[in-house]
Amino acid sequence: MVLGARRTDEIEPHLAAGATGVLTDDITAGQLVEALRTVAAGGLVMVLGARPKPSGPPRRAYDDSAIPGLSPREREILTLLARGRDTAAIAVALGLSPNP
Repeated sequence: MVLGARRTDEIEPHLAAGATGVLTDDITAGQLVEALRTVAAGGLVMVLGARPKPSGPPRRAYDDSAIPGLSPREREILTLLARGRDTAAIAVALGLSPNP
């Protein structure tokens, strides 16, 4: 799955390279969770759109049992996404290069 696509013309090269999903870096935690579930079930996912503005106080996105089978690293990434971090901030927080 590719996280960080910004334009529709970026989808085809990722899919041709074998990606099972192409997502923008501004998706919500809920969208990411649904995308992961879809891909885990053998589906293909493409989400290109802006994150909606929060309409109320922040809520805890998911507890540890909400998505069984995730690695600690996957949970760490989802937590950072749920806190509103973009891909560059996540990369820095995890000690990775923000460039593809």
